[in-house]
Amino acid sequence: MTKPTGKKIKGNKDDAKHFIEFYDNDFFGIVDDEAKEKKSKTVSLIVPIDDETTKNSKHNLAEHKVPKIEDFTDTEAVIKSILQLRNSVLIHKTDGTYNDRVKKEIQHIQLICNSGSVHTIFRGMTTESREIVFEKYMIPFMLMPGDAHEKEITINDHAIFCKKLDNTKMSNAYLDTYFPDGVGTNPDRKKQLGIMRERIYRNYYQEFWTGMHQEMFGANRYRAFQLELEYMKHHIVKPYEVSIRKAMQRVDVLLTYLPFFPPRTVRSERPTDKEWATFNSNEQVDDKIKRDIQYNMLPTSFRDSIDVWETDYETMDHSSFLLCLEKLEVKDSKDRKERDDNKEKLKRKSEAASSGKSHPTDNRKNNKDRDNKRNRRDNQKTTNSGKARFCNMCKMSGAPAFVYETHNAKDCKKREQYEKLLSGGAANKDKANKEYKSFEKKMMKNVRSEFKKHQATNKKRGKKDSDDESVNSNGTNTSY
Repeated sequence: MTKPTGKKIKGNKDDAKHFIEFYDNDFFGIVDDEAKEKKSKTVSLIVPIDDETTKNSKHNLAEHKVPKIEDFTDTEAVIKSILQLRNSVLIHKTDGTYNDRVKKEIQHIQLICNSGSVHTIFRGMTTESREIVFEKYMIPFMLMPGDAHEKEITINDHAIFCKKLDNTKMSNAYLDTYFPDGVGTNPDRKKQLGIMRERIYRNYYQEFWTGMHQEMFGANRYRAFQLELEYMKHHIVKPYEVSIRKAMQRVDVLLTYLPFFPPRTVRSERPTDKEWATFNSNEQVDDKIKRDIQYNMLPTSFRDSIDVWETDYETMDHSSFLLCLEKLEVKDSKDRKERDDNKEKLKRKSEAASSGKSHPTDNRKNNKDRDNKRNRRDNQKTTNSGKARFCNMCKMSGAPAFVYETHNAKDCKKREQYEKLLSGGAANKDKANKEYKSFEKKMMKNVRSEFKKHQATNKKRGKKDSDDESVNSNGTNTSY
């Protein structure tokens, strides 16, 4: 049984009590490294193939491997092993009668419970079930209530128990006890004997499974069926990555497990014949409950769509219902992809905005304005305190950028001179411009002279200066 973990389990809406988990890694094809390393042990059983004419021939025999039962508390593993045993082995080994099916099934379950503590538990459990049946039915018809040795031999071995039950005759008085209506009317003793043996085998089978249920379901055995069915109806949810078809198949598998659950009974008491009969008639879940389970496990968006269908989903056959759900699944996948794409675009825009980089999906004008603003900011020459230098006096007088960006107006050496020139008319401003042009020509002449001297010196030394210094189209040195 699943233990509360304090967090939501995948495939579950909450921590409701249950015994077999809806979400199973092995069923849904999820690779579990731990489970992969732990290989399950198997028991090899020989079964005939199918040719009745050569039933005992070696050519008609095949080996089938059934997983061992290694832990009774692993409810699903126990049920899967027994189902495989029934469907692949016992179907070839029984003669079709109820008594033979009971004998062969208990015998073969014992074969797959042959290791460690499981074998010990199984042996004690089956001995208890045989003892209950022996005292209830067999002692009266064998007329030996005081023979403790005979009882011990019979209850400790399944084969001996079945052989004694098949071969020991039942007295007419014993049969009349269980068939009182047949007394004095020439009853068919052979028929009564057959019915009585089947009744004892049925009781033996029920007591055997009562012991199995105690080991598989523990203290909640008396209400295990109701807990599991309630869990399936209201507490499972289809995970996003699991397809509709696969989730439906998992529901079908869980429903096939329910007949292996115990009947509802009083706590700490073994089920009665009446409780077994009631359970056997209700163990198969009807189609309406199955459809409710399928509907309730779907996402909310799916259920909202189903509720507005013109056809009632409860009256649809399985194929039609599944087909409609798969159409919803395709639409939901497209919607999810579109939402994910939009989220990714918004995420990229947000990251681009935070990093200051342009994004191709932004408006081109905004890109250009932002880039121009960034370029102006990056090209500004700043002081140690981070403030840009700028002399508006030199700028207005026509000085180049490498002059008016090297100092502020308050630090300008020709401040008084330019204030007088700029405060006058147009003639004074022209004079200021001419003065700056004369200054620029003189400065460029000096730069060229210095450059030629430097070049001549390097030539004498045999060095090239093309990698160290260069002159732009105006003749200015760009390495400074």
